[in-house]
Amino acid sequence: MSQKEKNSEAREPEAAYQTIRIFKSFEEEQEYNAKQSAAVSHEDRLRHAEILRKHVYAQHLQPDGLWPPMSQSFRIMKPYTNDPEQKL
Repeated sequence: MSQKEKNSEAREPEAAYQTIRIFKSFEEEQEYNAKQSAAVSHEDRLRHAEILRKHVYAQHLQPDGLWPPMSQSFRIMKPYTNDPEQKL
């Protein structure tokens, strides 16, 4: 390649394209989705859930990105009912 040819090459970032799938029926689509879900390990599902939880509830995280410690106590309360005459 000459110097002129090298300079004329496009310098674009690599793009990740997803494959478009066309299904013949809803059942075929459901079967494909079930196989895709089964291919993801439980550890990866938990990892993705934690990433999503930290993104959605980011306002509750500490500055270091960790969750605040939970209280180690609990309180026993009377069961709640919709009875307006019940006193709390």
